[in-house]
Formats: sequence, C-alpha cells, structure tokens
Amino acid sequence: MNVLAVVAHPDDADLWCGGTLKKYAEQGHTVSILVATNGRTGTHCKVDDQELIARREKEQLAAASLYPAAVQFLRLDDGELFNDRDTRRLMIDAMRRAQPDVILTHDPCDGNVDHHTVGAIVQDSIVYLPLENVRVQTPALQRQPTVFLMDTYAGVGPMPTAFVDITDQFETKRQALLCHRSQLTAETSWEEMLEVQGKFRGMQAGFRYAEAFKGFQLFDSMPDYKLLP
Repeated sequence: MNVLAVVAHPDDADLWCGGTLKKYAEQGHTVSILVATNGRTGTHCKVDDQELIARREKEQLAAASLYPAAVQFLRLDDGELFNDRDTRRLMIDAMRRAQPDVILTHDPCDGNVDHHTVGAIVQDSIVYLPLENVRVQTPALQRQPTVFLMDTYAGVGPMPTAFVDITDQFETKRQALLCHRSQLTAETSWEEMLEVQGKFRGMQAGFRYAEAFKGFQLFDSMPDYKLLP
C-alpha cells in the first residue's frame, strides 16, 4: 500500500503523523511526503530566504530518511498559499505521482492558515484524482484514496475519530523532529508539545503515546479505518 502525507511545511509530517508513517513503513508499506510550501517564513531571526529554504529542505530529507519516506517539494510561498485553480492542479499532479491508497493531511479546521489551505485543497481535489478528464502531467489514479485528517496544535478542534498507537515509534518521531534544527529555538516548544500531546492522545485511547486522526467522509463513501496501521 502507498501512504502519502500531504503537508503545508517542512516538519509538519514529522510533528503530526511521524509515528504513524514509521509504523506504516515497519509494516512494509511505501511512505512518501508532499510538502506544499518552502518554509521561508519559519524563523524568528533574519535569515536569507534561499538559505532558509535550502536548510529546511535538507532538514526534511534527513527526517524522512528515518522512516524512510520519499519527499516531493512544491516550493510554494510559505504564508501565501491559496486554494485556487493553479495550486489545486499542482497538488493533484503531485498527489497522483505518489499513487496513494491513503492520504494523511491537515484538518481544514486547523487554525494555521497554510494547514487550513492544504487540508481544504486535498478535500476539494480528492474526487478528481481518478478522473481521466482532469488533465495534468500525471495520469489519473485507478482508485480514490482514503483520507485521514491529522491532529491540530494542542488538539484544538473536533474530537478525533481514530487513534494510532505510536508507543514503539515515538522515539523515531522525536528524532525526526530534532532534525528540524532551524525550528528549535527559544521561542518554540515543539519537543515539549510532542511529548504532552502524544501522551494526551495516548491516554484517551489507552496507549502510552498516540497520534489522532479523523476520517474524511466523501458523499456516501465512509473512511476505512482498517487502513490505519
């Protein structure tokens, strides 16, 4: 099975579904990550844009090697992502290249604007992935993927509908986060959030650590929760 994480920024896959990606890979599935933006605004310090973009891509590749996962970078502007025709076509093309059976992506209720936009684009585009008359560079899929929406900052939003036990994968998730050195500054507490939220979701589900998801329902098609690891 092919599993694709569609995320807004370098580090989002590691923060919100890194344990699940590792678990999929351990079960023999093919894992990949699609990063929509270039991450150029992701700093509290004055840094040259191109230098930061290059650094963040290098960090994401290092983190992805721990699963392992292939990575596609769309390099759209961080903080200026819009759900328009051109962006949807780029996303459709990139998602089709990964040939996903399962897509993990942001919840459109996420308060981060880029997270919200990526989640909305995936939901707006999912029906078109198998349609031949939606013509981009990559041919249509043979089937429509199942979509699961990832957790949000501090779990703000509706209650998840599924949990993945990542107790055995949590250390890999932590190490993946630590690859993103440009983001680990005095102004951030990502490692603490990783620990607290992982334990909180685990407590809800009866595990030591867990990641939370919501199944995306499209028309009369219910998400198949058995596809989660």
